[in-house]
Amino acid sequence: MTDPLSVTAGVVGIAAAALHTIHVLIEDIENVKGAPKAITDIKSDLTAVEGSLSSLHQVLDDPEALPDALKAQIGSKNIENAVRGCDIACSDFREPLKSWTKHSTGDKTSKRDRLKIGLLKQGKIKAFTQQLASCKATVSMGLDTANFLNSCRQRRDTDAIKRMLEDREQQVAQEGALVLRNTTDMINTLEGLSISDESSAEEDGPILDEVQQEVQQELREDIARCQKQLQYFESTLTESLSNVHEERTGVKIKKVKIDDDGRALVGIINVEGEVDQIKQIKIDIEDVAVNKRAKAVVGVAKGMDINAFFK
Repeated sequence: MTDPLSVTAGVVGIAAAALHTIHVLIEDIENVKGAPKAITDIKSDLTAVEGSLSSLHQVLDDPEALPDALKAQIGSKNIENAVRGCDIACSDFREPLKSWTKHSTGDKTSKRDRLKIGLLKQGKIKAFTQQLASCKATVSMGLDTANFLNSCRQRRDTDAIKRMLEDREQQVAQEGALVLRNTTDMINTLEGLSISDESSAEEDGPILDEVQQEVQQELREDIARCQKQLQYFESTLTESLSNVHEERTGVKIKKVKIDDDGRALVGIINVEGEVDQIKQIKIDIEDVAVNKRAKAVVGVAKGMDINAFFK
């Protein structure tokens, strides 16, 4: 079994590297003389993800912050990959930023650089900031869930804990669904984007064609990264829901597939008494997947008409 301390130590190192890269990128942006708002606005996105990564680094690096088991949840492969992806994206963004301004001198940004930045405003910059937002969402989801579970375990009022866990489970599901929907919509928009600048004068034609090709290739690469970050968030969301659900019911859910038109009851169905009374029961249900027109009841259910469900 992997040592939780070695896992979290790895994430601490990756987070530290990402924080350094973000800091350097912010300095690079500040050094772009007369930069358009599309460039300067990136600083606020970088600052936002910087805050989440700083919290992650602080919690994992503090021996007293959380129990090792909860730290191991935060140090999952998905969060590690999300942070590493953010570090790579920020590092790679520095090179285009320099090339966009290589035709500029002193305090003046050249016409070509402004043209390229104008085109990037339609796609690549949005793709980059989406990667930052997805990384922040992934880290925040894992970190907030671990802190919440730790808080619950410090309390003694079981009824209050039960209500807190129920509310948290709904909140995580709703917030996660919103992030998934917004991110998917953004990726779909980027995929359908045609890089153009109708406002450019005819004399800019040769330069425009060259710049369009550069931007389109960069955009395709960043869309692929956006999709990766979305996968990391989705997996972290699933893990967070599973962890909160397990804390509330004692049931762990993974790897269950219901085929087309199928029906399934997964977990503890028509249980007698309160959920707290079955807290000691441990059930592992691996990854629930429901195909076309299939239905499933997963977890703990009371007062269910089973015959009606299977009709």
